[in-house]
Amino acid sequence: MALALIKLPLKSIQIQKKIIYYVSSVETIPEAIPLVAGDAIQNLMSALDHLAYQLVCSDTGDNPPNPNWIYFPISDDASKYRQKKSGKIAGAAQATFDAIDGLKPYKGGNDLIWKLYRLNNIEKHRLLLNKEQFELLRRRREGFG
Repeated sequence: MALALIKLPLKSIQIQKKIIYYVSSVETIPEAIPLVAGDAIQNLMSALDHLAYQLVCSDTGDNPPNPNWIYFPISDDASKYRQKKSGKIAGAAQATFDAIDGLKPYKGGNDLIWKLYRLNNIEKHRLLLNKEQFELLRRRREGFG
């Protein structure tokens, strides 16, 4: 599947006193763009997870109860967030829970954080790379791209 880049400005026509905008041309974007975007999204999520880990370490004197299972809690809605947050930052102090709660990291709360979470899952679980994309990613990671 080739991705496309929409050239601006968009053209418009007026029908029955309504302006309708349409795309006048579409160009293929470089195949590296989705790979770079996926890496950026993953890095942002990793930064949030690292923040959660450091908060729990700070709250527990560098002795978190489940060091391999600490994640920044983000959910699809407020109810799921309340159910799962304590498992993702077990050992955190109440002040840490309160600070993260204040961010409302769920759909309908802080949609920006929730969208990052969803994009990260989509990118990790649904992106299929063709051979050329895989080789480009491999070369970039090895410093040759």
